[in-house]
Amino acid sequence: MKDAALQPITQLSAQQKIDAYQKLVSTLNAKLDATHTPLQQKYDAYLAMQYDEQVALMQHRVAVFKWQEFASNVMLWVVVAVVLSGLVFSAAQLIDGLRFGKDMQGNLEISAQGLKITSSIVGLLVLALSIAFVLIFVDQIYSIDVVQLSTSAGK
Repeated sequence: MKDAALQPITQLSAQQKIDAYQKLVSTLNAKLDATHTPLQQKYDAYLAMQYDEQVALMQHRVAVFKWQEFASNVMLWVVVAVVLSGLVFSAAQLIDGLRFGKDMQGNLEISAQGLKITSSIVGLLVLALSIAFVLIFVDQIYSIDVVQLSTSAGK
Protein backbone atom coordinates (compact mmCIF):
# COMPACT_ATOMS: atom_id res chain seq x y z
CA MET A 1 0.00 0.00 0.00
CA LYS A 2 1.26 3.46 -0.86
CA ASP A 3 1.93 6.18 1.75
CA ALA A 4 -1.26 8.21 2.29
CA ALA A 5 0.69 11.48 2.31
CA LEU A 6 1.85 10.94 -1.28
CA GLN A 7 -1.55 10.08 -2.76
CA PRO A 8 -3.91 12.80 -4.05
CA ILE A 9 -6.53 13.69 -1.46
CA THR A 10 -9.39 12.57 -3.70
CA GLN A 11 -8.06 9.00 -3.78
CA LEU A 12 -7.92 8.61 -0.01
CA SER A 13 -10.54 6.92 2.11
CA ALA A 14 -12.39 8.87 4.79
CA GLN A 15 -10.23 7.44 7.58
CA GLN A 16 -7.05 8.23 5.66
CA LYS A 17 -8.23 11.83 5.14
CA ILE A 18 -8.90 12.19 8.88
CA ASP A 19 -5.46 10.75 9.71
CA ALA A 20 -3.78 13.09 7.21
CA TYR A 21 -5.59 16.14 8.65
CA GLN A 22 -4.69 15.15 12.20
CA LYS A 23 -1.03 14.72 11.21
CA LEU A 24 -1.10 18.14 9.54
CA VAL A 25 -2.69 19.74 12.60
CA SER A 26 -0.16 18.16 14.95
CA THR A 27 2.72 19.32 12.71
CA LEU A 28 1.37 22.87 12.63
CA ASN A 29 0.83 22.87 16.42
CA ALA A 30 4.42 21.67 16.95
CA LYS A 31 5.73 24.50 14.76
CA LEU A 32 3.51 27.00 16.62
CA ASP A 33 4.75 25.73 19.99
CA ALA A 34 8.34 26.09 18.81
CA THR A 35 7.76 29.79 18.07
CA HIS A 36 6.10 30.34 21.46
CA THR A 37 9.20 31.34 23.43
CA PRO A 38 9.21 32.58 27.05
CA LEU A 39 9.57 36.12 25.74
CA GLN A 40 6.49 35.65 23.56
CA GLN A 41 4.59 34.27 26.55
CA LYS A 42 5.53 37.31 28.63
CA TYR A 43 4.48 39.63 25.81
CA ASP A 44 1.14 37.83 25.51
CA ALA A 45 0.65 38.17 29.29
CA TYR A 46 1.50 41.88 29.03
CA LEU A 47 -1.08 42.36 26.27
CA ALA A 48 -3.69 40.54 28.36
CA MET A 49 -2.93 42.75 31.39
CA GLN A 50 -3.07 45.86 29.21
CA TYR A 51 -6.45 44.80 27.87
CA ASP A 52 -7.71 44.13 31.42
CA GLU A 53 -6.49 47.59 32.47
CA GLN A 54 -8.35 49.23 29.60
CA VAL A 55 -11.54 47.36 30.49
CA ALA A 56 -11.18 48.37 34.16
CA LEU A 57 -10.60 52.02 33.19
CA MET A 58 -13.67 52.05 30.97
CA GLN A 59 -15.81 50.45 33.67
CA HIS A 60 -14.51 52.95 36.23
CA ARG A 61 -15.21 55.86 33.89
CA VAL A 62 -18.79 54.67 33.36
CA ALA A 63 -19.27 54.25 37.13
CA VAL A 64 -17.90 57.76 37.78
CA PHE A 65 -20.19 59.31 35.18
CA LYS A 66 -23.20 57.50 36.65
CA TRP A 67 -22.29 58.77 40.13
CA GLN A 68 -21.77 62.30 38.81
CA GLU A 69 -25.13 62.19 37.08
CA PHE A 70 -26.85 61.10 40.30
CA ALA A 71 -24.98 63.62 42.46
CA SER A 72 -25.60 66.50 40.05
CA ASN A 73 -29.31 65.69 39.93
CA VAL A 74 -29.48 65.68 43.74
CA MET A 75 -27.57 68.98 43.84
CA LEU A 76 -29.88 70.46 41.21
CA TRP A 77 -32.98 69.65 43.27
CA VAL A 78 -31.36 71.04 46.43
CA VAL A 79 -30.61 74.26 44.54
CA VAL A 80 -34.16 74.39 43.18
CA ALA A 81 -35.53 73.96 46.71
CA VAL A 82 -33.25 76.70 48.09
CA VAL A 83 -34.13 79.10 45.26
CA LEU A 84 -37.86 78.42 45.51
CA SER A 85 -37.81 78.97 49.26
CA GLY A 86 -35.90 82.22 48.65
CA LEU A 87 -38.50 83.29 46.10
CA VAL A 88 -41.37 82.45 48.45
CA PHE A 89 -39.67 84.32 51.28
CA SER A 90 -38.97 87.36 49.10
CA ALA A 91 -42.54 87.38 47.81
CA ALA A 92 -43.86 87.14 51.38
CA GLN A 93 -41.63 90.04 52.46
CA LEU A 94 -42.69 92.20 49.52
CA ILE A 95 -46.39 91.46 50.02
CA ASP A 96 -46.06 92.09 53.76
CA GLY A 97 -44.29 95.38 53.11
CA LEU A 98 -46.85 96.52 50.55
CA ARG A 99 -49.90 95.32 52.48
CA PHE A 100 -49.08 96.92 55.78
CA GLY A 101 -47.41 99.97 54.30
CA LYS A 102 -44.22 99.61 56.27
CA ASP A 103 -41.71 102.36 55.87
CA MET A 104 -38.76 101.76 53.56
CA GLN A 105 -36.28 102.55 56.33
CA GLY A 106 -33.87 99.77 57.08
CA ASN A 107 -31.43 98.84 59.72
CA LEU A 108 -28.04 97.18 59.17
CA GLU A 109 -26.06 95.80 62.10
CA ILE A 110 -22.67 94.19 61.69
CA SER A 111 -21.13 92.58 64.75
CA ALA A 112 -18.97 89.68 65.83
CA GLN A 113 -22.13 87.55 66.17
CA GLY A 114 -23.15 88.12 62.55
CA LEU A 115 -25.01 90.35 60.16
CA LYS A 116 -28.53 91.60 60.84
CA ILE A 117 -30.61 93.32 58.20
CA THR A 118 -34.10 94.58 58.95
CA SER A 119 -35.84 96.21 56.07
CA SER A 120 -38.86 95.90 53.86
CA ILE A 121 -36.53 95.15 50.95
CA VAL A 122 -34.98 92.04 52.53
CA GLY A 123 -37.15 90.05 50.14
CA LEU A 124 -35.45 91.72 47.19
CA LEU A 125 -32.05 90.92 48.65
CA VAL A 126 -33.02 87.28 49.09
CA LEU A 127 -34.36 87.23 45.53
CA ALA A 128 -31.08 88.65 44.18
CA LEU A 129 -29.04 86.16 46.20
CA SER A 130 -31.21 83.27 44.99
CA ILE A 131 -30.78 84.26 41.35
CA ALA A 132 -27.04 84.72 41.82
CA PHE A 133 -26.88 81.30 43.51
CA VAL A 134 -28.62 79.62 40.56
CA LEU A 135 -26.39 81.34 38.02
CA ILE A 136 -23.21 80.35 39.84
CA PHE A 137 -24.47 76.79 40.28
CA VAL A 138 -25.32 76.37 36.61
CA ASP A 139 -22.09 77.96 35.40
CA GLN A 140 -19.58 76.45 37.81
CA ILE A 141 -21.04 73.23 39.20
CA TYR A 142 -23.66 71.82 36.86
CA SER A 143 -21.53 72.06 33.72
CA ILE A 144 -19.97 68.84 32.47
CA ASP A 145 -16.31 68.82 31.45
CA VAL A 146 -14.97 65.76 29.67
CA VAL A 147 -11.55 64.81 30.98
CA GLN A 148 -9.21 62.83 28.74
CA LEU A 149 -7.34 60.14 30.63
CA SER A 150 -3.92 59.09 29.41
CA THR A 151 -2.97 55.49 30.09
CA SER A 152 0.09 53.40 29.55
CA ALA A 153 -1.65 51.86 26.53
CA GLY A 154 -1.86 55.22 24.79
CA LYS A 155 1.88 55.81 25.06
